Amino acid sequence: MGTENEESGYLKTPALSKSQIKKWDNRNPGAFWRDCSFNPKAKFNKFTDAIVMGQLRHMMLFQRGLVLDNFEVNDELGKSRINKKWILAQDSSKKMFITSEELAQATLGTEALIKHEVIRDLLKYAKTESPYFWHDKEWDIDCKMRTDAETGTVDNGSICIDLKTTGKEFPKYIDKEGYQYEVGFYSRGLREKYKRPMKQFIHILQSTAENDEDNIRVKVTEGAMLEACEIEVDRVVREIAPRIKKWQESKD
Repeated sequence: MGTENEESGYLKTPALSKSQIKKWDNRNPGAFWRDCSFNPKAKFNKFTDAIVMGQLRHMMLFQRGLVLDNFEVNDELGKSRINKKWILAQDSSKKMFITSEELAQATLGTEALIKHEVIRDLLKYAKTESPYFWHDKEWDIDCKMRTDAETGTVDNGSICIDLKTTGKEFPKYIDKEGYQYEVGFYSRGLREKYKRPMKQFIHILQSTAENDEDNIRVKVTEGAMLEACEIEVDRVVREIAPRIKKWQESKD
Protein backbone atom coordinates (compact mmCIF):
# COMPACT_ATOMS: atom_id res chain seq x y z
CA MET A 1 0.00 0.00 0.00
CA GLY A 2 1.13 3.57 -0.55
CA THR A 3 -0.28 7.05 -0.44
CA GLU A 4 -3.77 7.82 -1.66
CA ASN A 5 -2.44 8.87 -5.08
CA GLU A 6 -0.43 5.66 -5.42
CA GLU A 7 -3.46 3.65 -4.37
CA SER A 8 -5.59 5.42 -6.96
CA GLY A 9 -2.95 4.81 -9.64
CA TYR A 10 -2.95 1.08 -8.97
CA LEU A 11 -6.75 0.87 -9.02
CA LYS A 12 -6.98 2.81 -12.29
CA THR A 13 -4.33 0.79 -14.14
CA PRO A 14 -6.32 -1.15 -16.79
CA ALA A 15 -5.54 -4.71 -15.77
CA LEU A 16 -7.51 -7.61 -14.32
CA SER A 17 -7.23 -8.08 -10.56
CA LYS A 18 -8.50 -10.64 -8.05
CA SER A 19 -10.99 -8.10 -6.72
CA GLN A 20 -12.54 -7.72 -10.16
CA ILE A 21 -12.72 -11.48 -10.66
CA LYS A 22 -14.60 -11.85 -7.36
CA LYS A 23 -17.21 -9.35 -8.59
CA TRP A 24 -17.93 -11.19 -11.85
CA ASP A 25 -21.46 -12.47 -12.35
CA ASN A 26 -22.31 -13.71 -15.86
CA ARG A 27 -25.96 -12.98 -15.11
CA ASN A 28 -25.16 -9.30 -14.58
CA PRO A 29 -21.98 -8.42 -16.53
CA GLY A 30 -22.91 -4.75 -16.63
CA ALA A 31 -22.37 -4.42 -12.88
CA PHE A 32 -18.85 -5.81 -13.33
CA TRP A 33 -18.07 -3.31 -16.09
CA ARG A 34 -19.16 -0.25 -14.07
CA ASP A 35 -16.29 -0.74 -11.60
CA CYS A 36 -13.82 -2.40 -13.98
CA SER A 37 -10.37 -0.81 -14.41
CA PHE A 38 -10.66 -1.35 -18.18
CA ASN A 39 -13.68 0.97 -18.20
CA PRO A 40 -12.47 4.57 -18.72
CA LYS A 41 -15.62 5.88 -17.01
CA ALA A 42 -15.21 3.80 -13.86
CA LYS A 43 -14.82 5.77 -10.63
CA PHE A 44 -12.23 4.81 -8.04
CA ASN A 45 -10.62 6.12 -4.89
CA LYS A 46 -13.66 6.03 -2.60
CA PHE A 47 -12.10 5.53 0.80
CA THR A 48 -14.66 4.02 3.12
CA ASP A 49 -14.00 3.32 6.80
CA ALA A 50 -13.44 -0.37 5.97
CA ILE A 51 -10.94 0.37 3.19
CA VAL A 52 -8.90 2.86 5.22
CA MET A 53 -8.82 0.66 8.32
CA GLY A 54 -7.90 -2.36 6.22
CA GLN A 55 -4.96 -0.48 4.73
CA LEU A 56 -3.87 0.80 8.14
CA ARG A 57 -3.91 -2.68 9.69
CA HIS A 58 -2.02 -4.16 6.74
CA MET A 59 0.67 -1.50 6.90
CA MET A 60 1.05 -1.80 10.67
CA LEU A 61 1.69 -5.52 10.32
CA PHE A 62 3.78 -5.69 7.15
CA GLN A 63 5.32 -2.19 6.74
CA ARG A 64 5.15 -0.56 10.16
CA GLY A 65 7.94 1.90 9.36
CA LEU A 66 5.77 3.54 6.69
CA VAL A 67 2.68 4.20 8.83
CA LEU A 68 3.64 7.78 9.75
CA ASP A 69 4.36 8.57 6.09
CA ASN A 70 0.90 7.47 5.02
CA PHE A 71 -1.49 8.15 7.92
CA GLU A 72 -2.20 11.10 10.18
CA VAL A 73 -4.40 11.26 13.28
CA ASN A 74 -7.04 13.97 13.10
CA ASP A 75 -9.91 14.04 15.58
CA GLU A 76 -11.28 17.38 14.34
CA LEU A 77 -13.06 16.11 11.23
CA GLY A 78 -15.92 14.22 12.85
CA LYS A 79 -16.51 10.49 12.80
CA SER A 80 -17.85 10.10 9.26
CA ARG A 81 -15.62 10.11 6.18
CA ILE A 82 -18.58 11.11 4.02
CA ASN A 83 -19.12 14.50 5.66
CA LYS A 84 -18.00 17.58 3.71
CA LYS A 85 -15.37 18.68 6.21
CA TRP A 86 -13.61 15.31 6.08
CA ILE A 87 -13.80 15.06 2.28
CA LEU A 88 -12.33 18.56 1.73
CA ALA A 89 -9.50 17.93 4.20
CA GLN A 90 -8.70 14.52 2.72
CA ASP A 91 -8.66 15.86 -0.84
CA SER A 92 -5.91 18.32 0.09
CA SER A 93 -3.76 15.85 2.02
CA LYS A 94 -1.32 13.23 0.80
CA LYS A 95 -1.86 11.26 4.00
CA MET A 96 -5.01 9.40 5.00
CA PHE A 97 -6.70 10.75 8.09
CA ILE A 98 -7.64 8.41 10.92
CA THR A 99 -9.02 9.04 14.39
CA SER A 100 -7.10 8.31 17.58
CA GLU A 101 -9.72 5.66 18.35
CA GLU A 102 -9.07 3.93 15.01
CA LEU A 103 -5.33 4.01 15.63
CA ALA A 104 -5.80 2.45 19.06
CA GLN A 105 -7.97 -0.33 17.63
CA ALA A 106 -5.47 -1.08 14.87
CA THR A 107 -2.60 -1.09 17.36
CA LEU A 108 -4.34 -3.62 19.60
CA GLY A 109 -5.04 -5.84 16.60
CA THR A 110 -1.46 -5.68 15.35
CA GLU A 111 -0.02 -6.46 18.77
CA ALA A 112 -2.25 -9.53 19.02
CA LEU A 113 -1.04 -10.76 15.63
CA ILE A 114 2.62 -10.27 16.50
CA LYS A 115 2.15 -12.27 19.72
CA HIS A 116 0.74 -15.22 17.75
CA GLU A 117 3.58 -17.76 17.50
CA VAL A 118 2.70 -19.13 14.04
CA ILE A 119 2.26 -15.66 12.57
CA ARG A 120 5.42 -14.36 14.18
CA ASP A 121 7.38 -17.21 12.58
CA LEU A 122 5.75 -16.55 9.20
CA LEU A 123 6.63 -12.87 9.25
CA LYS A 124 10.23 -13.49 10.32
CA TYR A 125 11.41 -13.97 6.74
CA ALA A 126 8.46 -12.51 4.85
CA LYS A 127 8.89 -9.47 2.64
CA THR A 128 6.42 -7.07 1.15
CA GLU A 129 6.37 -6.71 -2.62
CA SER A 130 5.56 -3.94 -5.07
CA PRO A 131 2.51 -4.37 -7.31
CA TYR A 132 3.20 -6.87 -10.10
CA PHE A 133 1.83 -6.48 -13.64
CA TRP A 134 1.91 -9.04 -16.43
CA HIS A 135 0.20 -9.93 -19.70
CA ASP A 136 -1.30 -13.40 -19.45
CA LYS A 137 -0.73 -15.01 -22.83
CA GLU A 138 -3.32 -17.77 -22.39
CA TRP A 139 -6.04 -15.32 -21.38
CA ASP A 140 -4.66 -12.57 -23.65
CA ILE A 141 -5.33 -9.94 -21.01
CA ASP A 142 -3.26 -7.63 -18.82
CA CYS A 143 -3.27 -8.60 -15.13
CA LYS A 144 -2.15 -7.04 -11.86
CA MET A 145 -1.75 -8.21 -8.30
CA ARG A 146 -0.49 -6.85 -5.00
CA THR A 147 0.32 -9.45 -2.40
CA ASP A 148 0.46 -8.51 1.29
CA ALA A 149 3.70 -10.44 1.82
CA GLU A 150 5.69 -13.32 0.37
CA THR A 151 8.12 -15.82 1.82
CA GLY A 152 9.56 -19.21 0.85
CA THR A 153 12.59 -20.16 -1.22
CA VAL A 154 13.45 -20.49 -4.89
CA ASP A 155 13.84 -24.26 -4.56
CA ASN A 156 10.78 -24.99 -2.39
CA GLY A 157 8.37 -22.53 -3.93
CA SER A 158 6.85 -19.24 -2.84
CA ILE A 159 4.36 -18.73 -0.03
CA CYS A 160 1.81 -15.94 -0.27
CA ILE A 161 0.58 -14.38 2.99
CA ASP A 162 -2.66 -12.41 3.12
CA LEU A 163 -4.28 -10.61 6.06
CA LYS A 164 -8.07 -10.54 6.29
CA THR A 165 -9.91 -8.68 9.03
CA THR A 166 -13.63 -8.94 9.69
CA GLY A 167 -16.28 -8.10 12.23
CA LYS A 168 -18.37 -11.07 11.10
CA GLU A 169 -18.69 -14.39 12.86
CA PHE A 170 -15.51 -16.36 12.28
CA PRO A 171 -16.58 -19.94 11.47
CA LYS A 172 -18.68 -18.69 8.57
CA TYR A 173 -16.22 -16.07 7.36
CA ILE A 174 -13.18 -18.31 7.06
CA ASP A 175 -14.68 -20.31 4.19
CA LYS A 176 -16.73 -17.48 2.70
CA GLU A 177 -17.52 -17.67 -0.99
CA GLY A 178 -14.92 -15.99 -3.18
CA TYR A 179 -11.64 -16.77 -1.39
CA GLN A 180 -10.81 -19.31 -4.10
CA TYR A 181 -10.51 -16.55 -6.71
CA GLU A 182 -7.89 -14.73 -4.68
CA VAL A 183 -5.90 -17.91 -4.07
CA GLY A 184 -6.09 -19.10 -7.68
CA PHE A 185 -5.28 -15.73 -9.22
CA TYR A 186 -2.29 -15.07 -6.96
CA SER A 187 -1.03 -18.58 -7.57
CA ARG A 188 -1.09 -17.95 -11.31
CA GLY A 189 0.56 -14.56 -10.90
CA LEU A 190 3.37 -15.85 -8.71
CA ARG A 191 4.02 -18.67 -11.16
CA GLU A 192 4.45 -16.05 -13.89
CA LYS A 193 6.62 -13.89 -11.64
CA TYR A 194 8.99 -16.59 -10.38
CA LYS A 195 8.60 -19.18 -13.17
CA ARG A 196 7.67 -21.89 -10.68
CA PRO A 197 4.48 -22.96 -8.88
CA MET A 198 3.37 -21.37 -5.62
CA LYS A 199 3.75 -23.69 -2.64
CA GLN A 200 1.10 -22.32 -0.25
CA PHE A 201 -1.39 -19.53 0.20
CA ILE A 202 -1.76 -18.55 3.85
CA HIS A 203 -4.69 -16.47 5.06
CA ILE A 204 -4.32 -14.73 8.40
CA LEU A 205 -7.83 -13.97 9.63
CA GLN A 206 -8.52 -11.69 12.58
CA SER A 207 -11.68 -10.43 14.22
CA THR A 208 -12.16 -6.65 14.43
CA ALA A 209 -15.02 -6.94 16.91
CA GLU A 210 -14.44 -4.98 20.12
CA ASN A 211 -12.24 -6.85 22.63
CA ASP A 212 -11.98 -9.79 20.22
CA GLU A 213 -8.59 -9.07 18.61
CA ASP A 214 -7.17 -12.35 19.94
CA ASN A 215 -9.67 -14.26 17.80
CA ILE A 216 -7.20 -15.23 15.07
CA ARG A 217 -7.14 -18.11 12.58
CA VAL A 218 -4.50 -19.24 10.10
CA LYS A 219 -5.87 -20.96 6.99
CA VAL A 220 -3.46 -22.77 4.63
CA THR A 221 -4.36 -23.66 1.03
CA GLU A 222 -2.00 -26.03 -0.76
CA GLY A 223 -1.80 -29.13 -2.94
CA ALA A 224 -5.00 -30.28 -4.64
CA MET A 225 -7.05 -27.42 -3.18
CA LEU A 226 -4.60 -24.88 -4.55
CA GLU A 227 -4.88 -26.49 -7.98
CA ALA A 228 -8.69 -26.46 -7.74
CA CYS A 229 -8.63 -22.72 -7.03
CA GLU A 230 -6.52 -22.11 -10.13
CA ILE A 231 -8.90 -24.16 -12.26
CA GLU A 232 -11.88 -22.15 -11.02
CA VAL A 233 -10.12 -18.84 -11.70
CA ASP A 234 -9.24 -20.00 -15.21
CA ARG A 235 -12.89 -20.88 -15.87
CA VAL A 236 -14.13 -17.47 -14.74
CA VAL A 237 -11.47 -15.40 -16.52
CA ARG A 238 -12.23 -17.19 -19.79
CA GLU A 239 -15.74 -15.76 -19.40
CA ILE A 240 -14.49 -12.29 -18.51
CA ALA A 241 -11.69 -11.71 -21.04
CA PRO A 242 -13.77 -11.94 -24.26
CA ARG A 243 -16.44 -9.70 -22.75
CA ILE A 244 -13.87 -7.02 -21.86
CA LYS A 245 -12.56 -7.07 -25.44
CA LYS A 246 -16.08 -6.55 -26.78
CA TRP A 247 -16.68 -3.63 -24.42
CA GLN A 248 -13.39 -2.04 -25.45
CA GLU A 249 -14.12 -2.51 -29.16
CA SER A 250 -17.54 -0.93 -28.76
CA LYS A 251 -15.87 2.21 -27.35
CA ASP A 252 -13.40 2.58 -30.24
